[in-house]
Amino acid sequence: MPELTKAERAFYESEDGERYVALKLEEAKWAHWKADPIAYARERLKVVVWKEFGEILESVRDNVETEVQSANSVGKTFAAAVVVLWFIETHYPCKIITTGSSWRALTQHLWRYIHTLAK
Repeated sequence: MPELTKAERAFYESEDGERYVALKLEEAKWAHWKADPIAYARERLKVVVWKEFGEILESVRDNVETEVQSANSVGKTFAAAVVVLWFIETHYPCKIITTGSSWRALTQHLWRYIHTLAK
């Protein structure tokens, strides 16, 4: 690693330098989360990611369309909420349209999960 000049060292030790370093670290963290939705879910949202959940997250990252077929009450809606938050926070600006089998499914399940996770 190259040696810093006196001016560079003074900058990094100043308040402006500290803010610059903090900003660069924050940018690196968000770039990491954009590339790795599983890390985003674990680190940012503090959720447990099981194997199939991770496969859903990676499929959304890697494909234009992702279809999930499974039984009731296995976590599809929760996974969808995580996907919505991951996409919104790592692909800004964007718009996400959420749909469901009914208005109740959206408001009482998907949007409730999104709201809870976003806190």
